[in-house]
Amino acid sequence: MKKITMLIMGALLAIPSAFAELPSVLLKDVNGNTVNTAELSNDGKPMVISFWATWCKPCKRELKAISEVYPDWQDETGVKLVAVSIDEAQNAAKVKPLVDGMNWEYEVLLDPNGEFKRQMGVSDVPHAFIVDGQGNVVWSHKGYVDGGEEEIIEELRNSSVALEPAKEKEPNWFRKIRLTGSVQTEFLIPVTDAGMGIPHTDRNVYAADVLNNTYFDLTLNAPYLSLGG
Repeated sequence: MKKITMLIMGALLAIPSAFAELPSVLLKDVNGNTVNTAELSNDGKPMVISFWATWCKPCKRELKAISEVYPDWQDETGVKLVAVSIDEAQNAAKVKPLVDGMNWEYEVLLDPNGEFKRQMGVSDVPHAFIVDGQGNVVWSHKGYVDGGEEEIIEELRNSSVALEPAKEKEPNWFRKIRLTGSVQTEFLIPVTDAGMGIPHTDRNVYAADVLNNTYFDLTLNAPYLSLGG
C-alpha cells in the first residue's frame, strides 16, 4: 500500500501544476538554432506545446488535423504551436523531412535526450500543453482521438478571453449649434466632458445642465442648442 501511495505521489509531482512556468532546457530547432524553452513566447498570445515523435501515429494524426485548421486558430486566438519531437538522436534526421513533407507551419524543436520531456512530466506521446500569454502552463492533455483537437481550441478560446484587455469605452458625442444672431456654429462635444463639467479646451464650452441639453460658452455665457447625438 505504501509503495502504491508513493507511486501516485510521484506521478502527481511529475505533472506541471496550472500556472507553472516552463522549465529552462536548451534544445535545437530543425534548422540547428539553439532555443531556451523557458524563453518560448508568443507576444502575449497563447501557445500550444505538443510532444510527439515520427514513429507515433496518433501524434501525426493530431498534428495533421490541427494543421488543417491552424490558420483559423491563428486568426481567432493568435496561437503558435511548438511541436517538440522526442525522437532519439539516431532518428532525429527524420523529423525535418517529415515536417516539410506535411507542410506543417509549426516551430519544431528536437528533444533527443528527453530532458524537456522529463521536466514537463511527459510519459507518453502525444501530450499537449497550453501556455497562456503570460508564460504560464494552464492546461495539459495526453493522448489523441479523432476530433480531439476541438478540445484544444476550446481551451485556447477560454485562455484568450481571460487575457483580453478591457476595451476603453469611447465617449458619446453630441452635435451642438451655437446661435448668435443670424450666425450659427456647429461643433461636437463629448458627453464625458459635459457630464463632468470640464471645459472642452478646443471649443471652450461646458455643460451647465446635461439633462436639459443646455450648453454655455465660458467667455460669452451664450447658450447652445443641442440637436442630439
